[in-house]
Amino acid sequence: MADVDFVPPLTEAEKAEWEEIKVNILKEDGKLDRIDKLEHEVIVRFIRGSEFVKDKQKRMDRVVQTLNDYLAWADRINLDSILYRKYPKAGKFRETMWPLKYFGKTEEKGHAVFLLRLKESKLKEAAALFSGDELIEYIVFTMEIMLRTLKAWKCSSRSIIIFDCMGMGMADYYTAYKAGLPKVLSLLGEYYPEFLEKFYAINAPAIFTWCYSVMKPFIQPDTVRKINIIRNRNTALSKLKESGVDLQRLPPDLVEGGLDLFDYKISDKVISLQTSPEVDEQVGEKVLDLINSRIVTHKRGS
Repeated sequence: MADVDFVPPLTEAEKAEWEEIKVNILKEDGKLDRIDKLEHEVIVRFIRGSEFVKDKQKRMDRVVQTLNDYLAWADRINLDSILYRKYPKAGKFRETMWPLKYFGKTEEKGHAVFLLRLKESKLKEAAALFSGDELIEYIVFTMEIMLRTLKAWKCSSRSIIIFDCMGMGMADYYTAYKAGLPKVLSLLGEYYPEFLEKFYAINAPAIFTWCYSVMKPFIQPDTVRKINIIRNRNTALSKLKESGVDLQRLPPDLVEGGLDLFDYKISDKVISLQTSPEVDEQVGEKVLDLINSRIVTHKRGS
């Protein structure tokens, strides 16, 4: 599969608009120096996360507002230190709340493909293990790890998420709601815009549509337009194939003859470092070294 730019370069029109924002808005509110120190891809995701706003001035104002919100949030959670802390419940978090699996990337555009099956989660256990603040901290940790991993693996920063609803009833959706799923969706939309290329909810029963309508107000408008809810499996597989997903890598209960070739979003090696009982002040550097070495743990499946 071809390597791609993590974040495609800004177009000439985007560059011109960003320069106008810097000169006319950011310079006046005193935030320019700090924003200029942000990683380039962080700035780009907020520029492109506002492209759906058609009016130019409103679009530029939104870029500024979302960047300012991001800076305030980063201060509030001490984002700079997020990768340098230890997360002793990292294994439990992956097992109970967020068993997101990586199934490779699309051939043409390099979008990473992830599968999340809440039937594989243990949400009641997660709700007992993690407070609301802990849940957010672990989600942010996994997002920061994932973005750096995608960059090291030469994937696009925008990913395809397959959310499999098979076998879930009303009680499961209620548990997901109580366990904080709306907060997670809100956080991803506000502070990680442009993370999604497409979100496919497949094998979706009618109750899912109702649950989605409850969660929808918590989701950013730009994210809402990327969400596809599909009840019919064959239609879902056809849509995934159109998006460039290699269906044969998926589990056999989703695709006949599927090989189930996946790797966890947070690798076993990272989990091992995070959950070691030893005090390790270098844990952040070790995690980043693992990511930058492009290590992929063994593929599960045949």
